[in-house]
Amino acid sequence: MWKLKPPLEMPLSLKYKHILEQLMPTEPSISLNLKKLSAEEEFPNLAKNQTCMAKVLTIQMYKRLRARATQSGFTLDDIIQPGVDKSEHSSIRIVGCVAGDAESYTVFMEFFDPLIELYHHDYQPNRMHRSNLNPENLKGGTNLDELYVLTCQVSTGRNVDDFCFPPHCSRGERRALEKLAIGALNALDGEFKGTYQSLKNLSEEEHQRLSAAGILSENLISPLMLSSGMARDWPDSRGVWHNDMKNFIVWVNKEDHLRITSIQDGGNVKQVFTRYCLGLKKVLRMLLLELKFGTFPMLTELVSQK
Repeated sequence: MWKLKPPLEMPLSLKYKHILEQLMPTEPSISLNLKKLSAEEEFPNLAKNQTCMAKVLTIQMYKRLRARATQSGFTLDDIIQPGVDKSEHSSIRIVGCVAGDAESYTVFMEFFDPLIELYHHDYQPNRMHRSNLNPENLKGGTNLDELYVLTCQVSTGRNVDDFCFPPHCSRGERRALEKLAIGALNALDGEFKGTYQSLKNLSEEEHQRLSAAGILSENLISPLMLSSGMARDWPDSRGVWHNDMKNFIVWVNKEDHLRITSIQDGGNVKQVFTRYCLGLKKVLRMLLLELKFGTFPMLTELVSQK
C-alpha cells in the first residue's frame, strides 16, 4: 500500500493496470457471489441517482473494478452502497460512497480519483493537500457579531494507520481502537483534561446531561452509517470524550476513528480554532505514544518504522 501516490508519468489507471487487475477478493464467498451473475445484472439503477458516485460510475468501469478487492476484502459494491441507498435528489451534494480502508484509494483509483476531482471542484490527483494549523495565520475572527453567531465550532476526522475505516473494521479492530483512544485521551492534562463516556454504559441521566451540553443528539445513527456498515454492533466500542470545560470533544468510532471538535458559545472563532489546533496536536502526540509504548505489540513495530 502506498502511503503517498506515486508520480504521474502516465495515468495511474494505466501505469498500474497489470497490478490492479490481479487484485481479487481475499474472501472466498465474495468470489463465489461475483461469479453468480453478470456485471449488467448486478449494476445498480442509477438513472435518477443524484449522487457524485452516480456521475462517475459507468457500466464499463463497474465491469473492470467489481472483481477487485483490498487486502481486507473491501469491494466496489461495498464502496457504492451508500449512494445506491441514498439516491433521491437533495439540495446538499452527496458523495454516495465510502472507503473501507486506506488501500481503497489505490485499488479503486479509477473510481476515486475522478470522484474526488468532481466533489472538490477540479482537485487533481497530482495535487497535495496543504494544512495550515498555525492559529496565528488566521486573520480576524475574534469578534463575530453575536446577534448572528450563536456558536463557533471547528471539527475534523482522523483515522489511525493500519486499522480499517469504520465502514469495514471488525469488532476486534474497533475495540482495539477504542482502547487506544481512551489511553491517549486520558493522558491529556491542563485545559484538555477530561472524561471518556462509553455509549454502552451511559445511564439515562448521563445521556440527558450530555445532550443538554450539546455533546449528544437524539439521532446518533444516520442513514449513511446504516447503509455503509458504520453502525454495525452499535453501541459496542463507541463513546465520546470531553474535557472538563466541555469545549473540546472527541467522538470515538462513529463516522471516523476519531472526530475532534472545538466548540464554544459566542463569536470568537479564532479562540475556537486556537484550542482546536493545540488540542489536535496533543491528541495525535498521545496516540503515537500510546501506539509505541502501550499494549499494542503488532502496531509498535509499524510506528517505529515511520
